[in-house]
Amino acid sequence: MQTVCPNCKTVFRLTDTQLSMADGLVRCGVCHETFIARQANRTSAPVITANPDHDLLDDELRVVIPEACRHQSSAGSVWAGIAWSLLIILLALVLVAQYTWFQRNQLQQHAELKPWLEKACALAHCKLEPLREPEKIEMLSRNVYSHPTVKNALMITVTMVNQAGHDQPYPDVQIDFSNIRGSIIAARSFTPAEYLNQDHADSALLAANSEVSFTLEVQDPGKQAMTYEFSFL
Repeated sequence: MQTVCPNCKTVFRLTDTQLSMADGLVRCGVCHETFIARQANRTSAPVITANPDHDLLDDELRVVIPEACRHQSSAGSVWAGIAWSLLIILLALVLVAQYTWFQRNQLQQHAELKPWLEKACALAHCKLEPLREPEKIEMLSRNVYSHPTVKNALMITVTMVNQAGHDQPYPDVQIDFSNIRGSIIAARSFTPAEYLNQDHADSALLAANSEVSFTLEVQDPGKQAMTYEFSFL
């Protein structure tokens, strides 16, 4: 039997077997309109028989396509494909840009990426902040003793090393004094400018794998202080 798509007028030739497979429901391979073949108008135009091995709902159904519709369908598919491809590429570039922006300070630790990030930041007027990893700064030595000239004061000498594989800002140094029960009874923190005695120490960098020594002066917490602990922040 013959049927025609009510939307684009494309002609089909169908067999009873094909109709029974989908209860008469077919989909046009040109405009994708779904319709019931027995309710559509028949035509005597020449047609090509559909492959009986294919499901009638499959777009691969062979049909006779009117010339005007053939050209329109082909052109539309090409431009739709190009538009989707450009949109996917644009979205991928946006995602890469967002990831690079938020992770720029971590990505700069890769030597091959740092020059590109510096150029990108120069164009975007942004700043690459040095990566801070105070947990990779280790204490090499420390010594606590009474201040030689100030009463009720202590002097503390410290040597620390930057074990990170990159330069990083000097940390804040905190000292906690605890009693015999482990409760903190006194604490003091020092900024880089305080323990290095330099005007620009807060912006200075501690070189990778390098050591630095300094001296701190604190008030003596008294006899209740049994232990002390250093932290790099």
